[in-house]
Amino acid sequence: MRHIVLVIFLTLSLSASNRKDLPTDLPLPSDFNIDFQLASSQRARLNVSPVTGTEVNLAANKVFGDLVGTTMIAGYGLPYHWQLAVTNDRNINAGSLPDGEIIVYGGMASLLRTNQGLWAAVLSHEVAHTARRHAIREYQYRLYVAQQEAYWRARAAAGDKSANWALLGLTISANIGEKKLSRDLEHDADITGMMLMARAGYHPDNVFALHHLLRLETGDQSKFTAFFSTHPRWATRDQRDDKAYSDALAEYNRLWPDPAKSPGGAAPAVVFIGKPQSLEDKTTASARITIPMYCRNEADAVLVRLSFEKDNHAVLTADQAVRNDKGELQIQRPYQCGERSEATPFEASLISASVSKEDRKLRAHALVFNSSGALLEQSEEFDVHLPKGSPDARNLEAPPTRAAARAQSPGPIRTESVPGRSLTSALPASNITRDPNTSPPVQSTPIETNVEFRSNPAGANIDLDGKYVGVTPLTITIPPGLHAVTIRKQDFSTWQKTFTATSGITKVEAYLEQVSITLR
Repeated sequence: MRHIVLVIFLTLSLSASNRKDLPTDLPLPSDFNIDFQLASSQRARLNVSPVTGTEVNLAANKVFGDLVGTTMIAGYGLPYHWQLAVTNDRNINAGSLPDGEIIVYGGMASLLRTNQGLWAAVLSHEVAHTARRHAIREYQYRLYVAQQEAYWRARAAAGDKSANWALLGLTISANIGEKKLSRDLEHDADITGMMLMARAGYHPDNVFALHHLLRLETGDQSKFTAFFSTHPRWATRDQRDDKAYSDALAEYNRLWPDPAKSPGGAAPAVVFIGKPQSLEDKTTASARITIPMYCRNEADAVLVRLSFEKDNHAVLTADQAVRNDKGELQIQRPYQCGERSEATPFEASLISASVSKEDRKLRAHALVFNSSGALLEQSEEFDVHLPKGSPDARNLEAPPTRAAARAQSPGPIRTESVPGRSLTSALPASNITRDPNTSPPVQSTPIETNVEFRSNPAGANIDLDGKYVGVTPLTITIPPGLHAVTIRKQDFSTWQKTFTATSGITKVEAYLEQVSITLR
């Protein structure tokens, strides 16, 4: 560990001492020869198979025409031939060439489908990269670094003993500096693209809807990793883009006072979740959970589902008020999510008597669904610590210990023979329908349905409603209704969606790509 810290310290020290000599704002050439040369070189390395004539193509081409046809793009005076290609692979990615060609890969297109607002968010970002000549700026930076490296190598060959140290510092700082330049250009493309969307008639909230969709699909990188990355974190993009949002929104409202008549239609619902907090309340023997949250463009109440786990396993409870149909600890309730200026935090309370003594230190996260059941956002994981409390605080039957729960279990849920862990139902499942104005709850007839999970490649971990249930391929029996599933495998993109389990067999199939998400 000490060696890692020393390497990082030396890296940052050498980087700081040399980065001031590496300009990132070199003047752009007045002609466009290098633009076409770079595009030709990059295109020769691409291996794409465009698809045409689909509903997705029609939606994408319509949005693309709206964007590149604005006076904003015409004002750049670019000699490019703008064109759009949608490929048939499953790569979740999009890119731009310096001469006006935009490429959206099939995996990204399958996420966007025919949603013109999301298409506008992706395409405006890529058009902004090209219109602002970001590839040329990166090329000039690398050219300048190459010239500096040649200079210091010549000094070293001439006997300058300090030249090797300078060359080492240059190599380290140039790499970090190039990644920072790339992140800054991403931010510039986000801001420029947002204004471009507004002028073309697409609400700027589609940018945040896209960010959340991609983060839910793949997760987010850590702050440390992001420092050495070419792209910012999705959370960072939200924060930085929010500063430009008001300008783009004002422009959109000026040009399109009636959103229903705009090319992109009504604004999408978006949810923003802050850092969750859980505090022990010893006077009530409970944990008080507070989650800052606000919404835009959502008039109906959303559904907030809090799920809990201990050592990556579901937590069991006998408390009917905070358990799902599988006997797992879960808090679910509607929440009127207001605009930022009027929003109040989502609050929930969990009493210690709801869990066994060994389950008082938990991990939790929140999922937010709209009234149609679509997953809008997910919070970061957070700790929940429950103080000591009396099991009869609410006249509850004492929760089972893990050993007792295993002894009471009717046996494993039906599964295929697969590697890895499989879910076992530690408490008999029961479907509860609760009238909020009456007590006790009314029991309904238990109903179960089978769900078959598959992935390509197989061997991926499955989290159902925030709990690990096994490895693909897997068939399990679950209660019918709305569920959220996440399928993940190391070195592959995370796959996430909501689905409704109905009678018979519900099939859920995920295609995982061995790629990282970039918007370039």
